[in-house]
Amino acid sequence: MRTTLLALAIGSVAAGQWLPTETATVQMRSEGHDVWKLVSSASAEQTIESEEQFAARPGDTFEVSVRLRVDTSTKALPELVSYDANGNEILGRSSLAIGPTQVTTDWLPVRRVFAAAPGAASVRARIRFSGRGEILVGHMDFNRKTIDPYETGALYSPIYPNRRRGLVLSPALGIVNTAEVSRLDRDGDGKWALITIDLDKASEPDSRGEDWRTSFKYRPNELYWFDGAVLKSDSVRENREPDLKRALHYRARVHAGPYQVIMNDPGRAVAISTDGETWRRFEGGAEAELGHVGASTGFIDLWVDACYRDATSAGPVYFDYVRLFPTDHAPSAETLFRAARQTPSQLSRGSARHRKVAVSVTAPKFAAGRAWPVRSGIPIPRGELASPRQVMVTDAAGRRILSSSRTMASWPDGSVKWLFTDFHHDFSASPAGTYEVHYGNDIGAASGEGAAVQIRETGRGIEVDTGAIRFLVSNTRFGIVESVRLASGRALQTDPIIAEIREPGGRPGEPRICRCTKSRWSKPGLSIPLFALKRSWLSPASRPRASITGPEFTHTQAARCCTSTISLQTRIAARQRMWAAPWKASCSSNRSHCGSGLLRPF
Repeated sequence: MRTTLLALAIGSVAAGQWLPTETATVQMRSEGHDVWKLVSSASAEQTIESEEQFAARPGDTFEVSVRLRVDTSTKALPELVSYDANGNEILGRSSLAIGPTQVTTDWLPVRRVFAAAPGAASVRARIRFSGRGEILVGHMDFNRKTIDPYETGALYSPIYPNRRRGLVLSPALGIVNTAEVSRLDRDGDGKWALITIDLDKASEPDSRGEDWRTSFKYRPNELYWFDGAVLKSDSVRENREPDLKRALHYRARVHAGPYQVIMNDPGRAVAISTDGETWRRFEGGAEAELGHVGASTGFIDLWVDACYRDATSAGPVYFDYVRLFPTDHAPSAETLFRAARQTPSQLSRGSARHRKVAVSVTAPKFAAGRAWPVRSGIPIPRGELASPRQVMVTDAAGRRILSSSRTMASWPDGSVKWLFTDFHHDFSASPAGTYEVHYGNDIGAASGEGAAVQIRETGRGIEVDTGAIRFLVSNTRFGIVESVRLASGRALQTDPIIAEIREPGGRPGEPRICRCTKSRWSKPGLSIPLFALKRSWLSPASRPRASITGPEFTHTQAARCCTSTISLQTRIAARQRMWAAPWKASCSSNRSHCGSGLLRPF
């Protein structure tokens, strides 16, 4: 046993010695000259591991040095995987989770030093990669490495700079108790050391004459401390209680209001307080999410105390940056809404007696365009129009036609600011038309416009009466509308307009639920949204046809009704796949026309 352990202790992995992959989505082959090619057909993270395995105790340190080359669709970084005495993997953080989002496609030499995780009995080197494409893995050295844990950045893997979202602040510029900070990098002096680096030097290109400002390359072996500075504590070798007097006090001036506050990964366990009274412990290996801080005074305060001995290795804690995200502040939002909210007064008369606005309609001529809806928005000067009921539309011959109007926006005095008008044009007869919109105190409502649209839910479904047209939305079949009649009782459309979902054997789907989820009713002659009907359909078999997967479907139907037109749009959803089928049924007193569209993905 001792001989074996000695061999493990001094061994180094032979170049290209990797365990066979255990997944069909990765192909690995030797390219010669200590180079292996990985071809991945999956976008998810995957790994390969070294054949060489070292016996280890928690805190033992190992160096992995390897050359990697990725393509534009892949990423790869090394890491250390630890196993317990039973050979079970001790889960740790993914190296890709904190690495750069984009890297060069050139060969990249990567050097990392890792510590064996708590509970570790053995370790292997691992390459973690993701994306569909190719990864080249060059010569790798994997061996034990003796290091000084106090050395700046030793055993520390900070999140890469382009992953730091939000407002990022440097603690070096906001320390209140500056007497606790020293520019001497000396362990055991009871102070936090201020460590600075030259970011330009760290990003300097390998080739002379290359402009670093236009040819920035990720250098994986450099630590890009935020703003070129980091605060480092003494090594913590024993636990103690958090102490406000010994803690580093950081303060930042901000706009008053609540913020979500995140501190950098401290590297090792640390105590943090956001109010100077209560403390929370954060382990190393992930950013410290401090939650929401009120900052009602316009300041954010943090107290950071390095008082816990880390379970993996005794060493310093790092204070690199603070990230802030403004969050909703209910009292402030209500103040803004209250200031913006207006309750217009109700005018009985406007200042205009009778004004006219010309409206031109142009569209391609088509046979199905009889009684086609036309909608127009018209700005109205302040104070002129008191109500949309004082509006009418005339055709080129001066004849009043059926129309509907509503207010889209109001002036502070309650008068109409934006008028939405809806009427019909016969595009089957003419591709263009000229109309006039009349408004003012002298304009009255047309006869028959005062009655309310009625809705009645029966055992057959939902019956709608606009005052000019009556129709049924069935709850027993996958139909659009049926039983369309004029107010006189004359039938315009008796057979239902139906869409069906059928099984491979031809069996249709069955309705499961029918309910009206929204009602918005108006008077006859108006063309505004009337209702949204949602129905679910349960397929009797497991797989319906037409590329729609899964047994459940949702049918959402919205209807708009005018005096002589019913316009509907239907959507059918099947789990994650959505389909749309626009349907339009135009019915008049002298003819009946129903157009339908095929199901199409969107």
